Amino acid sequence: LVSLPTHEEAKAKGLLVEYDAATHGPCAFVSQTWLRNSHPDDEKGSKCKLLKSVLSKACKGELSITPNANAKIIYGSTIKLGIPGKQTKRIRDGFVWFDIYSVPQEDKELQAKSIASIHSYVGDSEFFFVLAGAWSHDNGQVRDFRAWKSRGWCRVEQISNALSLRSKP
Repeated sequence: LVSLPTHEEAKAKGLLVEYDAATHGPCAFVSQTWLRNSHPDDEKGSKCKLLKSVLSKACKGELSITPNANAKIIYGSTIKLGIPGKQTKRIRDGFVWFDIYSVPQEDKELQAKSIASIHSYVGDSEFFFVLAGAWSHDNGQVRDFRAWKSRGWCRVEQISNALSLRSKP
């Protein structure tokens, strides 16, 4: 990908599948905040580049995630985060749920049904990624991790993960 397509663009290019957790490989749910009113990425494609980098490193078994200071205090400095080596093949063979192409953008009825199913998408996923960089929205508001965890939709995704039968770090 060189940019993040809308649901309709991805569908027209044959890039979408109707995901079934029972028959398909694992799915990585990507939670994030939009950088423009009309699109989640900025004009430079910063988010697409970061997503590709994260997934590439995960597929190679090179993804390392450093816990924040609070996590180190609670869990100790030996906490292991990231995707273990044996999982790299699973993520290579897997799928990615990302709102711009996973949720219809033009059909508002289907969009509303998809949004109402967020908890199910999170629950069926094996991985939960928060894609939050040092970005700003077109309107000037900061869109970093702190902004992500303060937004309603992101908190819904986070609580859906916490309440799912298989919570993912």
